[in-house]
Amino acid sequence: MSGQRTLTGFSAGGSFVLYTMVTKPELFNAYFAFSPAAWYDDNVVVKQFRKSLPNTAGNTHYFYVTLGGDENPIITGAFNGLVNALQNLAPNDLTWLHHINKGADHEQNAKQSVRSALDGAFNHFDMTSND
Repeated sequence: MSGQRTLTGFSAGGSFVLYTMVTKPELFNAYFAFSPAAWYDDNVVVKQFRKSLPNTAGNTHYFYVTLGGDENPIITGAFNGLVNALQNLAPNDLTWLHHINKGADHEQNAKQSVRSALDGAFNHFDMTSND
């Protein structure tokens, strides 16, 4: 994954990852958002993500977003909104995965997500470098 730049964030930092990905997609090649705090202010982060996600086209990216299975229902609802936006609006050159870590609460989720995020990014960039 030499030369690749990755932005990672947890909770409020995860919201920063989402914001950066859709407003400055050229800055990083991979984005990891662990339990992003996308629910606050009436889901404003989800709304902005949905609105701006198509603008990331033309920047080959890998995006990984996770949630703990034992998180608050408000956080789960926002996560589902992000996944819905990805399913319906993600550009073709965005490779994305989402995962729910069963039994993990908000604090445990990031720790359980790092390896999977890195494995997925390495696999993605290995595959795209062979094209």
